[in-house]
Amino acid sequence: MRKATIIIAIILSAANAYSQHPFVQNLNDIATITFPDTPKANNIKGYTLYILKKNDLAYLAEASSIRQGLRDLLSPNGLDSTYNGFIQGFVSSSNGKLLYKKNTSSNGLNGIEFECLGSKNNRKFYSRNRLFFCNNILIDYSVLSADSVQSDDKRVSTFFNSFKLTIKKTQIRQDNFVELGYRAGKIIGVLLVLAVISSIGGLIVFLIIKLTKG
Repeated sequence: MRKATIIIAIILSAANAYSQHPFVQNLNDIATITFPDTPKANNIKGYTLYILKKNDLAYLAEASSIRQGLRDLLSPNGLDSTYNGFIQGFVSSSNGKLLYKKNTSSNGLNGIEFECLGSKNNRKFYSRNRLFFCNNILIDYSVLSADSVQSDDKRVSTFFNSFKLTIKKTQIRQDNFVELGYRAGKIIGVLLVLAVISSIGGLIVFLIIKLTKG
């Protein structure tokens, strides 16, 4: 009887998950991205990280202001330095390695897509991220999983392609007025790992233990 009750609960939970509706999340009044359901806002150290755990994936998005740095005013590669610095900080804080990095674009912005294989407490995880800089704001959104997910997976592509700028084209500035993004990448990486990795696969393990003990 106990096993039957748990199985019914799983089925009802799955049905409820599929009946939930997408949620359009505002990102620093400059852009939006649509989550499969309503994310939770985590405010830590001046950063607001939006997180949604759904089935075997975790969806994240964050937009943070990057103050102008004199070094980058003089550098012709300020934008690339910001992206590369963010990735280095992210990979470092995730105890991982960079699997790939490639140029991407969206809404007329030039950005970077990358995937990181990280680990925490001997548990590996994959993080596929997209990164854009616009008007001194660094926007990062990503999908985490216990196993690598292909870029053409509908759950990933739908989330990534929902990114929209909400400001006018004439207001868009994507130039070199930025500082190295290493600090931002490291902080976001730490917050991401602490907030998400401990829960990936947790529900599945819990249910297996329950069923075997029942």
